[in-house]
Amino acid sequence: MRTPLYAFLFALLCLALCTCVTRSEQIPDAVKGQAEEWYHTDRNIVGSGCVALTGEEATDRVEADQAARAEVAKQLEVKDIQAVEDMQSEEQKDGKRTRAYSMSVQTQEFVDKTLKGVRIESRTRDEEKGIQCSVAVLDKSAMAFQLRKEIERNLRERTEHLTGAESALGTENRADALREYSRAMLSTDRAAVDAKMILELGYSPPAVPSRAETGRK
Repeated sequence: MRTPLYAFLFALLCLALCTCVTRSEQIPDAVKGQAEEWYHTDRNIVGSGCVALTGEEATDRVEADQAARAEVAKQLEVKDIQAVEDMQSEEQKDGKRTRAYSMSVQTQEFVDKTLKGVRIESRTRDEEKGIQCSVAVLDKSAMAFQLRKEIERNLRERTEHLTGAESALGTENRADALREYSRAMLSTDRAAVDAKMILELGYSPPAVPSRAETGRK
């Protein structure tokens, strides 16, 4: 008599799990629509994330926050890649392989640093639907301000490396001169990508020297 009862309970549990999975797959789109409506403006980048409830509210909240932040990160990566491709399309000479490598590294650095400015605007927990959702928002103006600071830092490093290259050449230390010159180029590239990113965000970037100008120095 117990076997049919256990089988019935098992079937009921499977049905409940299937219903929960179906709902959790459907809800994120609806929540994302609400996020777009409530928070999305020309000044914000918005990401939303939902996870199935586990019974641990603190864990569910953290995972939903991480999912929302990941959605913001994806959008930043797309914008950064667009900026890199735009720069590469302008590059008509050699060095694309080095440029592509340095930009991929810069992209990860940029996303990691920028995500620190993401704030969680709202959290919702729906026991009936079996999901926990979060909405993450990044202020574009604040991000552009951060990018300008990064540009200033990279331009200072560029100047320092070019000065080091000149000093090394003065002592006929060509190895050190080449190393300093390469670092100056990398600082120039990073500043240029950040400037393109500011344009992608809809703001005016500070002037950044071109690779050719760095080469002439």
